[in-house]
Order: sequence, then C-alpha cells, then structure tokens
Amino acid sequence: MVNYATTTLNRQGALVNNDVTYNVNVTVVNNELTRLNCGISKKVLKQYPNGNGGYIENQEDIYIGSITLEHGRRVIEVVQEEDVIPHLIKFQEILDEIIGKEPETSK
Repeated sequence: MVNYATTTLNRQGALVNNDVTYNVNVTVVNNELTRLNCGISKKVLKQYPNGNGGYIENQEDIYIGSITLEHGRRVIEVVQEEDVIPHLIKFQEILDEIIGKEPETSK
C-alpha cells in the first residue's frame, strides 16, 4: 500500500468585477493555502483605423498586473497609472472566500 506524504490541489478560476477580470490560481498543500495568485486584466476601448480614413472602437482586455500571496508575503505588481487600492480590496475578498472567512457586516 502506498503511503502518500503530501496532497497538492491546484485550482484555477476567474472573477469578473465590472470591467476588471481577476484570473485566480490557488495552490493548497495538505489542506493549507500555500499560494494565491490573481492576474489582473482590464477592458479598455481602443481605436483602430477602419481603412477608410476613420476609426472604429473596439473593447480589448489589457493585462495590468498581478497580486500574489506566497509564504506569508504579498507581492504586488500593478502598472503605475492604475489605482492599486480597489485591487487590494478585491484580492482580500478573494482570499477571505478561499480560506472560508465570513464577510464582515457593518452594525
């Protein structure tokens, strides 16, 4: 009989919040969260030449950064012109959901 020393679970998902998508990757080893990574992309309108001297607008996803929690440290890499606070709040909400923490309600 094989005696397994560790069990590793990797899960991937996405959370869409308005025009922002958080691509979530989670690693759990022996029921303990070891890594959480959220790649962040945002929908923006871009103009492209239409071939007739004019332009057409098209919505496009652009990668704006990521937030990772690993070994008790958060690493935040977000483009400078982006406000990082809403992404940190959403990251904390995602983390709380993963670890099963109930959302705080105001009294």
